[in-house]
Amino acid sequence: MADRIENYLADVSEQIRWRRARAGLETELRTHLLDQRDALIAQGMDPDAAEAESVRQMGDPVEVGRGLDRAHRPKAQWGLLALVGVILSAGVMIQHSAAMQSLSLAPSKRVVLLSVLLGAAGMLVLYFADYRWLGRRPVLVYIISMAALALFLVWCRWYSGSRALRYPAAWAALVLPTFCYAPLVWRLRRSGRPGLVLAILAALPMLLIAMIAPSLAAALVAGAACLAVLIGAVCSGWDRVSKKAGLIALALLVLAAAGGVLVQIGVSPYLLARLDTLLHPGEFSDGGGFWVLRIRELLAGAVWLGEGAVRDDYFAGRIDTDLWLAWVIGRMGWAVGLALIALLAALFVFAFRRCLRQRGPLGRLLSLSALTVLAAETAVYLAYDLGFPAVSPLVLPLLSTGGTYMVMNLALVGLILGVFREEQLPAGERQSRPAARRPLFLWRDGDLVIPVSQWKKAKE
Repeated sequence: MADRIENYLADVSEQIRWRRARAGLETELRTHLLDQRDALIAQGMDPDAAEAESVRQMGDPVEVGRGLDRAHRPKAQWGLLALVGVILSAGVMIQHSAAMQSLSLAPSKRVVLLSVLLGAAGMLVLYFADYRWLGRRPVLVYIISMAALALFLVWCRWYSGSRALRYPAAWAALVLPTFCYAPLVWRLRRSGRPGLVLAILAALPMLLIAMIAPSLAAALVAGAACLAVLIGAVCSGWDRVSKKAGLIALALLVLAAAGGVLVQIGVSPYLLARLDTLLHPGEFSDGGGFWVLRIRELLAGAVWLGEGAVRDDYFAGRIDTDLWLAWVIGRMGWAVGLALIALLAALFVFAFRRCLRQRGPLGRLLSLSALTVLAAETAVYLAYDLGFPAVSPLVLPLLSTGGTYMVMNLALVGLILGVFREEQLPAGERQSRPAARRPLFLWRDGDLVIPVSQWKKAKE
């Protein structure tokens, strides 16, 4: 009797060109047809006749399939891709100009071009890839990633000293919140209050690694991304945790962390001296205040368009990772610098609005984490290059020097656009929730029990 429905679904499916959308659409149609058939049977109709009538009421399968095909297609992100291309092109052109002037610490054209090409290739791979694979074994991936990172950092410190930890810690701060932590939080949403506690604790290793390196900028970026993921997960609905209670708990956690930072500043002579240098750079012009004064002097002497009045050859002749934007403003004018900032701001605003529209929890958390990483990088960098160098920045995403940072940031952009591209997937395909929603652990007769089924592969 069900052959008529299955044949109908097969005819509809032939018209849907996006293969990844077929299974979800077939499931939705099958459910609707069966519900309609059961309703007709309840009214007294013969089962076979009820099935035929439910299929007839659904309409011609070819027309239905074509309508679903038009409504469910990959949504090309031409606008955001074009904006990313403009930002990349501007950064490459400016760095090419710096290399032509033979500036000290200017990246070579070969390094810039290679990193952009590799990053663009990674961006396209993630743009077309199925992001749902990140949610299949998130607990196991998190444990393996943290263990591998810890071993790698121990080896780096033993082999090259503590200074060698800065870059691996920064790289981890860029990728782990999105590719490792966000899927874990998505999984823990179904574990109630214990899952929320575990999600908060799971963010600590990334922050501790960044602080041990030490890289305060990496800690800020990772902390902002993890907090954004937690807020997004709570607002999306956390099992057995109200939105108000969850947000209050996270707010208290942030206040406690801020209080701990203030206490650390108050008891650390180094941090107090650094804060005093930032507030009164003129009193430390022979030490840490030198760079604060130079950056502010350069910005004060910059003109609207063209080279500014400040001609400090040592400072204005540098274009390294930390001073890239300040060099652009001093050499090319405020108009160029503000235009670059406006392009990044437009990218973040449009992407954030699209992120909030995502109905799939996994895709929303992934795009929110990646977007927060890029925005936090930008905020730290702007504060440094606009005269408040409290924290040494990482890079200005998509604009400043190439290398590993460029490749990683482009990969994050590719993941964001890949999530947006799949907005039209049926709800079941987007969310990809595991069938079993059991807690990660539970107490039974005074013993801690960990269900083995948690480690089985989640069903599509």
